[in-house]
Amino acid sequence: MRPGETSSMLMIIACLAMLAVSSLAHSNPNWFLTDPEVVKCLTSLHSVKGCEEEILSAYLRFQPRFLGPACCKATTEINENCWPKMFSYNPFLHPLLKAYCALLQIAEGPAEITFATTSHPRIVG
Repeated sequence: MRPGETSSMLMIIACLAMLAVSSLAHSNPNWFLTDPEVVKCLTSLHSVKGCEEEILSAYLRFQPRFLGPACCKATTEINENCWPKMFSYNPFLHPLLKAYCALLQIAEGPAEITFATTSHPRIVG
């Protein structure tokens, strides 16, 4: 990663952390430390190199095409109850990633999902 990309990634991670903390402040300020299920969810993502960054890019751009096959597999192994706890501020992220990863498994090569004005996903490429 080039120096400019590194500082951009750090800024994105800092902004995402602020969003996560502010959305969870009302429910439980120590959720990272007290919820073993969330720790288990994060462990699944840590096992795949670069997966956390791929999910962050998918979230920030609302485009799941940034996920590779290994990261898709890791996200499918996450318990359904974890997603609302990890991404309570974006309830659409999990269904979006789930649909993309299902299409990625079906496609022979990497697929890109685009959204028409009717909001129905279609495979391109």
